[in-house]
Amino acid sequence: MGWVLLLVFGVTLGGYIFWFKAMETGSTFIGSLTYFIKPALSPFMALIFLNEAITGRILLGVLLLLIGAAVSLHKDKPQPVLD
Repeated sequence: MGWVLLLVFGVTLGGYIFWFKAMETGSTFIGSLTYFIKPALSPFMALIFLNEAITGRILLGVLLLLIGAAVSLHKDKPQPVLD
């Protein structure tokens, strides 16, 4: 049981360390989007590793998360004013 806790905490800690390193080298905007896309990936990881079922509600939630991220990425940027 101890190795399971070590694995869980190690993976979590490693993920946060890599995320903060990516935030230092990249933009905060992209880093925050990747943080909020993680819940959309969780059901698929549970399917692969735990053989969990993916229901219609889960797919709807994943779709809404991805649409929200896409809207944030493709939001109109203000145009410079020409004199």
